Amino acid sequence: MFTPGCGEADPCKEVVCGDGGDCFLGECVCKVGYDKDATGNCVESRIKFIGTYNTTESCTPVSTGSYANNITASTTDISKIIISNFGDSGQNAVATVDGSKATLESTILQGATTTGDGTISGNTLTFTYTSKSAAGVTLFTCTKTMRKI
Repeated sequence: MFTPGCGEADPCKEVVCGDGGDCFLGECVCKVGYDKDATGNCVESRIKFIGTYNTTESCTPVSTGSYANNITASTTDISKIIISNFGDSGQNAVATVDGSKATLESTILQGATTTGDGTISGNTLTFTYTSKSAAGVTLFTCTKTMRKI
């Protein structure tokens, strides 16, 4: 913590960082799970992911589809989100957020181990994931484009 000497102004006196950060030498330093927003305040990294999405998906072997997803905040970890109806499976998947990237935790969906990651840009989240059998054979690889509504 900065302690000003006699006659020195506190560089953090008028700096507001929000609940997710602390001021150091006049600049906000964000805690784990937080990023600076456009105003320099520290906000939860996962906030940009939260919402309702229209999703289109393309998989190999050949398969396409459209469906809806919701992304909500995990109640147990500030860096995690929950994606409903992942892969149109009716099941939820958990992902860890780091900046604009979300990494899917290894999840069993429809009997297959599923892993992958995505990146958000504006209101569009693009996710690529792979599902493998218990023997490690790739069953399919999908790219899903999720548009926040």
